Amino acid sequence: MKKLIFYVFLGISINAFSQNSNLTYLQGNIIANQDSIEIIISIDENNSAYLFVPEQFLYKMESNDTFYGGDSLFCNFKKIPASFCGKLIDETQTFSGVWKQGKSELKTELKITDNSEFAFLNRPQTPEPPFPYLEKNICVENLKGNSVLCGSLTIPDTLKSYPLVILVSGSGAQDRNEEIAGHKTFMVIADYLTQNGIAVFRYDDRGIAESKGDFANSTTYDFMTDTEAVLNYFYDFPNIDKTNIGVLGHSEGGLIAFMLAAKETKKLNFIISLAGPGVPIKELLVQQLKDVNKSFNFPDEHIEVMCEMQSEILDIATKNVDMYELRKNIKIIYDKYAQHFTEEERQKYQIGDAAINVAVMQLSSPWMKYFIKIDPGKYIKKVKCRVLSINGSTDLQVKMEDNLNSIEKNLKTKKEVQIVAIEGLNHLFQKSETGAISEYYTIQNTIEQLVLDKIVEFIK
Repeated sequence: MKKLIFYVFLGISINAFSQNSNLTYLQGNIIANQDSIEIIISIDENNSAYLFVPEQFLYKMESNDTFYGGDSLFCNFKKIPASFCGKLIDETQTFSGVWKQGKSELKTELKITDNSEFAFLNRPQTPEPPFPYLEKNICVENLKGNSVLCGSLTIPDTLKSYPLVILVSGSGAQDRNEEIAGHKTFMVIADYLTQNGIAVFRYDDRGIAESKGDFANSTTYDFMTDTEAVLNYFYDFPNIDKTNIGVLGHSEGGLIAFMLAAKETKKLNFIISLAGPGVPIKELLVQQLKDVNKSFNFPDEHIEVMCEMQSEILDIATKNVDMYELRKNIKIIYDKYAQHFTEEERQKYQIGDAAINVAVMQLSSPWMKYFIKIDPGKYIKKVKCRVLSINGSTDLQVKMEDNLNSIEKNLKTKKEVQIVAIEGLNHLFQKSETGAISEYYTIQNTIEQLVLDKIVEFIK
């Protein structure tokens, strides 16, 4: 059933949500065979409808065609594509109808639900215009990478020169706001920094939104050259203090910041790593699998087996083999480790032909083949500028202790270094109970204020 909505991508640009007493909420489950997935539809005072799918991280996708009468509802979400058509049953306050997606037509009931149950959809930190600063759309050409990076420059005013921070997103196709589940992390950072006297440039990844370029066949190194092109562009830009330009990178963006600082020793005054990796990437990916699976409460002995399997698969992927050879080798590894599990456990842990197909596709991409060979320490040792590195203790994707310790150990710069470990923050720097990825959606705050204050304090 989950495949019905799997085709939605996290990078879709959507409007910020605000709690509104005039909203009508409908909630239900799409059921196919024995699988089900929760969907929520909100309808505002203008009868515009929006779709939320928490399990798929889909946040506020607007219906292209909506009819909402007294006893009828029709919504058409062309980006998926899917639609719902239903009639109101007064006795149960439920719209009974059909959810259509692809060739599937599924009987679905959406119940009108009390607004108070949906506070988790609120994103209170998302800035709303008018803004007390200037904002300009700028496109930067990277001749070396055959790409054009389009983004937003926010600057307090044009009366004097200001420090500049270039924001670099994490892995995957990201827009300039690094939007995930309605959280516009980079927009929140840019707004806060600019209101505190710091100019910020944030841009869409190459080939995403307004930017141009080949995203699918690009590597971490290619993305680094994009950031380098942006740095060079702003080095002599009006109202920018060229002596105080830095890069703030989140997750893989933190790695890119280290890579650029190792290469560019004159123009960069500082770098800020938010949950950036410090250990070799292969080691990080195995640890990531371990920590995420622990959050699902899988048995330790099963997790250890899966981590061994993952390690062997990554070793194979580092070798220059064609896709046929890669598939054959991964199949051998899967068959070897499948013997440790029952048939039911194999389905639960997705150890089968479908998983092999996914693994082959992922591990044969230029980005992954390059990424898993990276040892961040190689670059961190060459950094000469100021460094702020922050990680949170509930981060399941980049383990705090291992990565901060490695970054601190490898840094040789004689300039200011701040290594900051913050208890209770996840990979997005939200205050988090467990760090589970599902919490990204249900936590209202986008980024903890403490992190924003640390960034401003360091830059200034």
